[in-house]
Amino acid sequence: MGLFSKKSCPICGGKTGFITYRLAGNEKICQSCEKMLRGRFNLVRQGAAFRDTLNDLDLCRAKQMTEEMKAVQREDLARFGNTYTGVMSVLETFSVPTVGLDEGGPEITALGGRPVALGFCEKGSFKQGDFVRIIGKDCKKETVILKLIPCTGAYPFEEELIAGVHKTECTENTNAWLILDLEKDEIDKQDKIVIG
Repeated sequence: MGLFSKKSCPICGGKTGFITYRLAGNEKICQSCEKMLRGRFNLVRQGAAFRDTLNDLDLCRAKQMTEEMKAVQREDLARFGNTYTGVMSVLETFSVPTVGLDEGGPEITALGGRPVALGFCEKGSFKQGDFVRIIGKDCKKETVILKLIPCTGAYPFEEELIAGVHKTECTENTNAWLILDLEKDEIDKQDKIVIG
């Protein structure tokens, strides 16, 4: 096998290509599967460097997680797909830190305390400035995406926010952090964010 030979991804069966991602046990997966899993695994600061927690995931668990995500995606598209042009599942929620963002300037500092939704885009695309609806168990809210930061695994949320050198859009089967024009407790894990 040559240097540029392609192998099959052990999760989806697609070609791994030249750029691959390694899980525990040195298993190589394709970029598509890595992008799908990325939002559930953060970078953790260890001294001056970062450790990628996705490297700790074994292949069996990775397959299980992608199957679960695809099942939720199928259910959501059956429920919302004909009504909305964009559908995103909320995986995690937290608030923008109120301190430590001085390096990002006044625009970033002003976002302190706003809610952040880490989401998985199941359909369509989302971008900064989009008018969206939050659909939860008991309520529907409407708001605007103040800032969208793709979750690429290059840096943790705070550093990506301060750097501000990223695309402001995410597409299907990728993860992103959305800073929303809401109050702190107005969005929950497992809510849906929709457009259209």
